[in-house]
Order: sequence, then structure tokens, then C-alpha cells
Amino acid sequence: MSEARRWSDWLPALPLALGVLILLVLYPGLRPEVALHFDANGAVDHVGPRAQLLTLPLMAVIFDLVMLMRAKVALSTPETLRVPVAVTEANREQVAVLYARWMTALRWSANSTLGLAMVLEAASARLERHLISPLWVLPCVLVVVIFSARYLRAMKRA
Repeated sequence: MSEARRWSDWLPALPLALGVLILLVLYPGLRPEVALHFDANGAVDHVGPRAQLLTLPLMAVIFDLVMLMRAKVALSTPETLRVPVAVTEANREQVAVLYARWMTALRWSANSTLGLAMVLEAASARLERHLISPLWVLPCVLVVVIFSARYLRAMKRA
């Protein structure tokens, strides 16, 4: 495996790792019981043990590993992919590479979103104030839609 391939496998995990690191730095300073959810007015409506803050990083790491493995499978067996293009011997390699790049782009977007969510979640618990607005997710969804449209268009040209 080339050096460039290894970096492209693990570099998208950087925002996720940064979010986990910041959460772990803030974690010891949290009270045993923290605010875990806020209502629409910003008032605390769910309190629980601070250990519950660790479920998001755990799920995020599992999600990232599944996406990484899916990209690996695509490189070895692109004919098993559910893409809107027929995989032939002539375009097999190109479709596999495009799919792997698409997965990398999606990993960047998902890990950036989840890393930011971890930081905001820990900061909200630490400050006991609602810091997260549902609207901050919209740009992340827009990025995923743009990436997906771009790569699917490229696959159809393959």
C-alpha cells in the first residue's frame, strides 16, 4: 500500500480525533451529573451521568470504521457496489477509485460534523447552557449533497 493511500485512509479521521480529544480534556472537569438535553427555550430537560457524553464518540468511531471498510471493499470488488452505472471490465478501476474518493469525502464531512458535535456537547455540559442550534447541521448536509452529486455524476461518465 502506498504512503499516499494510507494518509487518505486516516486523514479524514482527524476532525473526529480532535473532537474526542477536546471531549476527553473537558471530561474530568464535568460534574458527575450533567445536562444532556435542552428544550426549545434552552432550559435543561434531561440530566444524566457524564459518562453518557462518551456514547457519541463511540458511535462515531464505529461509523467511521464502517465507512472506511466499505471503501476498502469497493476497491477490491467494485462490481458489488450499488451505483447508478453498470460496472464493466473497462470502467471497473475508475468506478472503484471514484467510489473510494466519495467515501473519503463523506467521511470528512461526517467526522467534521460529529467532531464539532462532541465539542459543543461537552461545552454545553460544562457551561450548563444550550450552545447547539439545529441549524448548524444544514451546511453539513449541503456539503454531503454536493459531494454525492459530484461523485455520482463522475461515475456516470466513467
